[in-house]
Amino acid sequence: MASVATSFPSGRASLKVKLMDVRDAVSAGADEIDMVIDRGAFLSGRIGQVFDEVVAVKEACGEAHLKVILETGELVTYDNVRRASWIAMLACRFHQDLNGQVTVNATLPVDS
Repeated sequence: MASVATSFPSGRASLKVKLMDVRDAVSAGADEIDMVIDRGAFLSGRIGQVFDEVVAVKEACGEAHLKVILETGELVTYDNVRRASWIAMLACRFHQDLNGQVTVNATLPVDS
């Protein structure tokens, strides 16, 4: 069973709330957690915070698989998509471009 967590779809909550959300989903039986990165933090240059959150969420998942959703349509540039992808790969080894739950979804230049 999969579950979205970490203040889905915005990713805009405190780390404490995100981790409680993940632990609750795992204790309820989730074997996959789909998280979204905090695009506000990412776009304002707090890249280290985004990395640290992904690492903390991965740890909170325990044995559950973690999938990091980037929402590439909101990352605006190729460089941002590359950076966010790199963060996700370094922190948990798996990511997804988008989930379709935000105003700007995949764009042809970014996701083709």
